[in-house]
Amino acid sequence: MKRRRVFRTAAAYGAGAFVALEGIDLLAEGLLLPVVLLRASTVIALAGFPIAIALSWIFEIRSDGRLARTQGANETELAELFREARVRRWGSGLLGLGGIALLIAGIVTGSGGVWLLSLRNQDALFAARALPRIEQLILDQEFVQAYDLATQLSAVTGPDAVSDEMWEAMSQRVSIESDPSGATVHVQPFSPDAPWTELGKTPLVDARVAAGVLRWRVELDGFVDGELVGQTSGRTTLSFVLQAEGSPESTMVRVPAGTVRLFAMAGVRAAPSVSVGEFLIDRFEVRNVEFARFVEAGGYEREEFWHQEFLDGQLRLTFEEAMARFLDSTGRSGPSNWEFGTYPDGQGNHPVGGVSWYEAEAYSAFAGKQLPSVYHWYLADNGNDIQRFPGFILPLANYGGTGPRPAEAAEAIGAHGAYEMAGNMREWTANPSGEGRLALGGAWTDPDYVYLIPEILDPFDRDAGNGIRTIKLLDEVKASQVAWGPLPPATTPDPRKAVPVSDEVYGVFERFFESEPVPLEPAIEEEDHSSPHWIRQRLSFAAGYGDDRVTALLYLPKSAKPPYQTMVFMGGAGSFSQRPSTSEDLIQNWSRMEYLIRGGRAVLFPLWNGSYERGDKFSPTGSGAVAFREKTIEWVKELRQSVDYLETRDDIDPDKIGFEGTSYGALMMNGRYDPIFPYESSQLPMFEALGTPDTQKRFLTFPSGHSSYGWNSELYREGISWLDQLFGKPLR
Repeated sequence: MKRRRVFRTAAAYGAGAFVALEGIDLLAEGLLLPVVLLRASTVIALAGFPIAIALSWIFEIRSDGRLARTQGANETELAELFREARVRRWGSGLLGLGGIALLIAGIVTGSGGVWLLSLRNQDALFAARALPRIEQLILDQEFVQAYDLATQLSAVTGPDAVSDEMWEAMSQRVSIESDPSGATVHVQPFSPDAPWTELGKTPLVDARVAAGVLRWRVELDGFVDGELVGQTSGRTTLSFVLQAEGSPESTMVRVPAGTVRLFAMAGVRAAPSVSVGEFLIDRFEVRNVEFARFVEAGGYEREEFWHQEFLDGQLRLTFEEAMARFLDSTGRSGPSNWEFGTYPDGQGNHPVGGVSWYEAEAYSAFAGKQLPSVYHWYLADNGNDIQRFPGFILPLANYGGTGPRPAEAAEAIGAHGAYEMAGNMREWTANPSGEGRLALGGAWTDPDYVYLIPEILDPFDRDAGNGIRTIKLLDEVKASQVAWGPLPPATTPDPRKAVPVSDEVYGVFERFFESEPVPLEPAIEEEDHSSPHWIRQRLSFAAGYGDDRVTALLYLPKSAKPPYQTMVFMGGAGSFSQRPSTSEDLIQNWSRMEYLIRGGRAVLFPLWNGSYERGDKFSPTGSGAVAFREKTIEWVKELRQSVDYLETRDDIDPDKIGFEGTSYGALMMNGRYDPIFPYESSQLPMFEALGTPDTQKRFLTFPSGHSSYGWNSELYREGISWLDQLFGKPLR
């Protein structure tokens, strides 16, 4: 920490020089030395002062005795600065008195030294180091860390230290209500080791908290704690309906009504949008001790709990024939991994496993509940956020483990407070698929990438990882019947088994993208220099088809020199419903472009046909194959025109033009748990099919779904490193 060393050097130099000059003064008197010696010593001391300060700014002495250049402040140093700032009054006061005493002593003794002992302002130093760090954390979308550091800074230097713009970028306003009211509200960054912060009692209005994924808990005597997890934005109201302790619903959590959108599911064809009413779902998977009540009540002998026909393929079984299949390892009625009709000693709180779909249905009827539909399950688990939720829930989930976790050890909490929906036990749902039934979430025996991939199982399957979670409908009128219907298996061809078309057929495909050369007729319509980091030009040029023109935004970095390396950027599917592009905060995936610009590269962002101000009714997920093909042809022509335009500019390096995209993108950095493009059936085959030499392509995965939430810093670092490797570093 440079300024600390400068201060210490100044203090030590001043004190040492004072002592030395006083010693020379005494020797001069005692030995009758000439006065010029004292004056020369004073001049040397004064001349050496700035040299000592400069050296202390540039170099430091390491613990091994080596001299090395100083480094910038890291997180540990910022924390130390914050601690020092809180006690600055004591430290600064004492050092200040010492400095004044030395100065007065120097004047009284006539030593002639003028000592400018500048005491460092701890507040200013902390602010000088903290503000750039906050800005970088916001850029990396590490909002919780940015908010924590900004809160510390405001506590030290006052509320005006952090600008309103920065607060808006890293925080949100949330109102919290509960039934009954008067509950204490706690919030925590989504991390098991993060501290909880008490916000007050409900109702709370417009409480400021960090943006990003947070865990919420409300507590009220006599009621079970209410919990929620999720990422909110803007001004949001969170509502908790608390369950009284000991009530029949106290073991369940409430899930509000909603529209469930499963726009991409591997292996089955789901309805794209289904409305479900409000419902309760078990907080934990059904435990052994709970299933034992069903067994003890004669559940395997009482036909009234077994409502479904027993079908083994086309074979219809009688009740007795089916019950003969539902035996434990010792031949008694019960789950397959039980013995002597009961669960292993000490495992009452472990989730029941080894049950078929029929047994799960029968238990649900016995308990006065039912199995969830696929749509109810997904809403309870991730709250309609299948893109970001995997990134922060899966590190806590029990996959590839040595056995299921008991309820008291549960860690993976869902969006509405239900635990272990990811991993631990795969959970039966009500929906059929072909001749099987769907199970979700994966088990402790499975790899983690199966989290959001439905498994079609034989309804008689009694694997040890098969478990149960039940729901209770609160609003049956609003529950769509589509939710309970079949989800047909989706036949997805293995891309690795695809046979390449002939050269003749490929030539036909290629001709779709051919076009005659079209004059660019470029025009720079607007130029903005207001950002400290880039110059933005809004420009246009011919699209390459018809009379259309492409509007594009060109960002030129102020941190680099021309000719610029340049990336042409394409956003994700959300770009085609986004309007307008008049400011950076309205541009989807802006942070992806910003890291490139701040890293010293220019970015050309064409407003691709169908997006932003060039929007029409096109939807990447809903317009059909023909419309998608036509758009793709137009985008290819626009990309060619974009590159042609860049090559006309003297400030662009024509040999260092690349392409980057999000979701539609190029360099392959994927979420390992992506349910839209699954790792095994989509990501790996695509990477292997790329014709680029192995030395010039890379495939990285991160612990996330179809989103980079939680690994933005790694994405930026790897992306910049890859471009540096391909193009060299930008000119500075």
